[in-house]
Amino acid sequence: LKMKDVEDYRKLFAELKKSGVDGIEVYSSHNTKEENKIFKQLAEEFEFIVTGGSDFHGETKPNISLGQFGNEVNIDGQALVKEMELISKNRRNGRNNN
Repeated sequence: LKMKDVEDYRKLFAELKKSGVDGIEVYSSHNTKEENKIFKQLAEEFEFIVTGGSDFHGETKPNISLGQFGNEVNIDGQALVKEMELISKNRRNGRNNN
């Protein structure tokens, strides 16, 4: 989903949060480096759980490698700890993350 500017994405994220969504796929092999940055910032702003996917489908998508998020994405251990803390917080507040 491509939008014109950050404010359009912000509106979408606000609607998703309002509808009860807990997490968002920030990192994808389809995103540009700038989109990854924007999505990460908005995910933090709206307290979404950050996920990612390579969209690897074997022979049907030969230009994508398993686990490759593309565009120089580096997810460190601290980011994973932060996401686990957010999941715990949501569970304590009665929100199910399954």
